[in-house]
Amino acid sequence: MEPFIAALLDVAPPPRARSTDRGPIEATSEAFSGFVFKIQANMDPQHRDRMAFLRVCSGRFEKDMLVYHPRLQRKIRMARPHRLFAQDRQTVTQAFPGDVVGLVNPGFFAIGDTLVSHMPLQFDPIPRFAPAPSEI
Repeated sequence: MEPFIAALLDVAPPPRARSTDRGPIEATSEAFSGFVFKIQANMDPQHRDRMAFLRVCSGRFEKDMLVYHPRLQRKIRMARPHRLFAQDRQTVTQAFPGDVVGLVNPGFFAIGDTLVSHMPLQFDPIPRFAPAPSEI
């Protein structure tokens, strides 16, 4: 597995700039920004939990940081971030551009939400695809 991962790192593209309503945000920017691209419910059968998956686009994500949520027009503390791999969960202390972080979602997050540590901005909308018609 290790040679495969090493080869993947050689050919995979690095994180790139993302378009926003205020112009492109470079992955090398120091200010944190990211967007929610997936919501998953009932990941733990013992609990009725919901997880929002956030892709870090710029800056550094840190556990317990305060971020601004433009859609809700409020600040939110990132208290319980996770890294998930199959059934395993690990607490994330920091993440960088290109990383995906799982956030416990008490109903704050929706697909396409932007989270930032600096000036309010909005990433371009995520494409939405209609479900394929059923062939019954």
